[in-house]
Amino acid sequence: MKKTKQSYSKKEKIVLTISIILIVISVIVISTVLIRSWKPLDNKSSDESLDSNIATPKNLKSNSINILFLGIDETSDRTAKLTDVIMVLNFDLRNDSINILQIPRDTYVGTSEVYTGKINGVYSAGKNQKGIQGISNVINKTFGLPLDYYVSINMDGFVKIVDTLGGVEMDVPEAFNLEGIKISKGVQLLDGIKAEKFVRVRSIYNEGDIGRVKAQRIFMAAFADKLLNMGTSNIIKLIPDIVEYTSSNMNIGNISDLAKDLSKVSIDKINIHILPGVSMMNGDQSVYSLYKQQTIDLLNNYFRPHTGLVFEDKLNIFQLQKDSNSNVKPSEGNFGEIIGN
Repeated sequence: MKKTKQSYSKKEKIVLTISIILIVISVIVISTVLIRSWKPLDNKSSDESLDSNIATPKNLKSNSINILFLGIDETSDRTAKLTDVIMVLNFDLRNDSINILQIPRDTYVGTSEVYTGKINGVYSAGKNQKGIQGISNVINKTFGLPLDYYVSINMDGFVKIVDTLGGVEMDVPEAFNLEGIKISKGVQLLDGIKAEKFVRVRSIYNEGDIGRVKAQRIFMAAFADKLLNMGTSNIIKLIPDIVEYTSSNMNIGNISDLAKDLSKVSIDKINIHILPGVSMMNGDQSVYSLYKQQTIDLLNNYFRPHTGLVFEDKLNIFQLQKDSNSNVKPSEGNFGEIIGN
């Protein structure tokens, strides 16, 4: 029988909450039980750290923290490493709530930052900085969001973890072929390779990059449902893969504290938002142009609970399409509703 949100045990809520937050970049799947088996995440290189100047002020860290999540495509057929998944999570510790910001990979941040102007190229080709520091500083400068921690996983790790799970059942909306992998329409079990193609494909959606971001939400729910039907011993099997393919500046103490705080969060208090904007052509390439005022309103309403409001003159948001629709409804979702559906 399918579980309702009221019937989740404390352990299940912790596993579910964290799995939802990190699913697209795979996950750090932990719970109060798993903490005892956990190993600190290794930084892959010494320069993969965050600039201390963009962290949440020390006097506010007991109120909220921000975590940057990246899914990086490092496969051998790519000439550059692209961040195919970008999310910022705000954890309001005072109110036991979470808001997740999905940043479309084609979001236009200006050619002064990267040749293409698109945020997904900053990691490997940023003009000012590259890598974790490069993309984190661009996000901080563009949106005025402090960043305290990061977690990144490459797509090989994503594939491996989905395979270790035994695949994820999905209702694929349209058949498609991406990079030689053909996937049919309808309900089916996706292995790691097919799941990776599903969270990356955008050609089958009228909304382009936004269609892909919305599809990733559906995948989150399917992955979480899979986890809830697994025993703890099977979840523990994910740990070696997560440690091998994941990089983070979080240590065992950070993770342990986060797990304790997450146990207080209700599924209905986890919300996910997509930056308001429009897909358009800029020259010969497709980009995602933000709606400036709607973006500022979103940030102030959901992602700055204790750090004060931000205004246009303090941000570096580009709006390529001058006539934005002031009535654009923000794309948001509540994880309790997503799982329920």
